[in-house]
Amino acid sequence: MCDILMPAVYKIAVLQPHADSGWFGPIQDAAALATYIGVLFVALLLFYWLRGQEMIPESKIEQWRSERRCARNIAPIFFLVFIIAIGMALGQSPFELKVIGPTDNILEGTIKEISQSFSDANKIPVNITLVRGREMVVKSVMKNESMADVVILEKDYPLFNLSGMKKLEKKKRIYEYAYLYSERALMIFRKSDPISSLDDLSKMRVAVTDQHVPGACLARKIIEREGLDVSEVNASSNEAQLDAVIGGRADATILWEGMFETYRNSTEKGIEILDLPEYRMDNFIAVLKDAQNPAEAEMYVNFLIKSLASGNYDSQGTLKAAA
Repeated sequence: MCDILMPAVYKIAVLQPHADSGWFGPIQDAAALATYIGVLFVALLLFYWLRGQEMIPESKIEQWRSERRCARNIAPIFFLVFIIAIGMALGQSPFELKVIGPTDNILEGTIKEISQSFSDANKIPVNITLVRGREMVVKSVMKNESMADVVILEKDYPLFNLSGMKKLEKKKRIYEYAYLYSERALMIFRKSDPISSLDDLSKMRVAVTDQHVPGACLARKIIEREGLDVSEVNASSNEAQLDAVIGGRADATILWEGMFETYRNSTEKGIEILDLPEYRMDNFIAVLKDAQNPAEAEMYVNFLIKSLASGNYDSQGTLKAAA
């Protein structure tokens, strides 16, 4: 989440509505099937009228003429169904709801899965664009490069000098923003060490990593802000910070909760975890004033907020069916 010298990297996920479990699936699938059958039927008729009669023995011509008269009676009904199916297919929603936000484990996990549930429930494709570098999200929205309907960002985060939603609000790019979720900052240390607060890190070894890795600034920035006298242990990645603590090369480290939970050693019994509420990052959501699909954007925002507030989703973030 540190933006220092960090180029914009875009990660796009387009969530399509899943098929229903009924006989015909969603309407667009039934319409597509009817369209395919109709095209095949017309192709067979053309083949018969152009070449088929030359290939049929004379003795069967009368029989075919009788069947053709029957086909002429059925054809209008079939073509009526065919035209209706085409209309249904063309009537499907041609747009996709566009959401932009920072690269974030919660956005890539829980928010993405709840967005899939929204897509399934409303038959609306959802395009989620994640940008590495929160300032890059602000710039993209300011220039309207992303053509987004919805933006997810922090309101302000003094540690990194970030104020995404405040900047967008000042420039009148968004309507009112609402709280969506928080990303917790966690201090991880070995159980054997006498640590109960940040002050206890003085004179200890703290694992940090290169500032250009997403999320890597957190430990070093907090150490600087708190004025702690520590020995920095340089690790090659965020996960390597955790490994350094577990392996005894460092006494402690600080990681974002969303990152920590994805690491294989996060359940190691020999470590303790301490929440640092003063460094928690609150994230908000807003509909953009130049949204192409404002009504659907409002539906989406309300869906996310209610789902997260109710906790009505499983461990993968998938929205549960209403009781």
